Amino acid sequence: MKALRTIILCLSLLMCVTISQGQEVTDSNESTISDDKLFDTVKQYDNTEYTSVNSFMIGMAKMLAGKEEKAFLDKIKSIKIVNLAQCDEEIKGQYVAFVSASQLKGYEPAIEMVNDNNTTRIFIKNDNEIVEKMVIAHLGTSIYLLMQINGELTISDLENMNPMNKEKQKQ
Repeated sequence: MKALRTIILCLSLLMCVTISQGQEVTDSNESTISDDKLFDTVKQYDNTEYTSVNSFMIGMAKMLAGKEEKAFLDKIKSIKIVNLAQCDEEIKGQYVAFVSASQLKGYEPAIEMVNDNNTTRIFIKNDNEIVEKMVIAHLGTSIYLLMQINGELTISDLENMNPMNKEKQKQ
């Protein structure tokens, strides 16, 4: 059940962010690393919680999901989550510095959103209009979370999960 709660938390966080196709931004201070290296490094920090949700577990979550959530979960293959909520402030600072200075090989920056001292960075790996992998890093005062979603999503699938976009569609 803990994994299911984590999935629901992550998906609800994702629903609050509008995804937009981003411009590739490079900075000479940023290092380029693989997504595996990013997760391997972060999950080794003291007091992190690592959760890997495979297709079987997603299938179980689909049984409890509503119609719209089930349609979204049908397109998800797996999810990896590193939660740093229980880490001390020094570790959280290391995480913020590491993720802020990193670019992911093969990924495009999709969005960087700053809101009340919280930053959300989203990277996507896509093939034409299909998002095959998405890495979401929450850095800030209330949420320290790294998540990767593997699947076959379109940009409109992600935008449709945003409650603000649903309100616009109703009008």
